[in-house]
Amino acid sequence: MNSNAWWRISDDAAFVLSSAERVVVLNLAAPAESPRALLGTAASVWHALAGEGDDPRPWVAEQDLLDDLAAAYATEATVIADDVRTLLEGLVNAGYVQLSPEADDSAHA
Repeated sequence: MNSNAWWRISDDAAFVLSSAERVVVLNLAAPAESPRALLGTAASVWHALAGEGDDPRPWVAEQDLLDDLAAAYATEATVIADDVRTLLEGLVNAGYVQLSPEADDSAHA
């Protein structure tokens, strides 16, 4: 895992947080594609990326994301790191999430 990686929900992603266990997302840049339901732990990852109030799509440091998820599931961040990264990469490929090209923390303030 890249400890300097930062993730955020893409501006092209429309989403509905229907419950803690279910999120439905749609890539507005590819409207012919069907919406995708994220269930269980995938929904937990999305909730961890979703901001609040005036900043619904904040940049989230990968280590912070892993630490929050590990605490929620009573495990160690190192245990879930590969699975979370694989999920995030899939969400990037689908256009739902962005990985920052910047490794500098100041770019995400």
